[in-house]
Amino acid sequence: MLNGLIKDLLSYFQSAQWTNEDELNKQQIFKKIIVDGKCWYCGVEDMRDMDHFMPTNGRLFTPPMFGLEHQGNIIPSCKTCNANKSNKNPMNWLNKGRVTKGKEFKFPQERIDAFQLFFDKFKSKLIADQDLTNIIINQAIPKCELQTKELADFEEWIEL
Repeated sequence: MLNGLIKDLLSYFQSAQWTNEDELNKQQIFKKIIVDGKCWYCGVEDMRDMDHFMPTNGRLFTPPMFGLEHQGNIIPSCKTCNANKSNKNPMNWLNKGRVTKGKEFKFPQERIDAFQLFFDKFKSKLIADQDLTNIIINQAIPKCELQTKELADFEEWIEL
């Protein structure tokens, strides 16, 4: 419920717009690492998913960061990378490497560098601004948590 609410708020209130020029710059940054049909993160497995580079629910980041809902924040990925990255900070995850079913995968430095350049160049267009972040943190999350708690107490309000 919370993730859906956050995505709705991001879509409704986000001010950053992803332009055709931004998309061309993104493609240029990743040009050297893109392999046709392969995950942009690992470059090994087949691309089967589309992943929010900056997760829309980054409330546990320090500081909290909420990825915006536009094409610029979407990265073609394999199921393994998408599931393993989940809602982790992408740069921390890339630097640490992927661990799945006990198998470690170290991302090549060239890939980490491309994503770092992408993040540095487009940070203001990838994450919600401070005003929207404050709305999510101070209003939306507490309201949603209160509603969830009320729903969880169904034994008190449900009539049979």
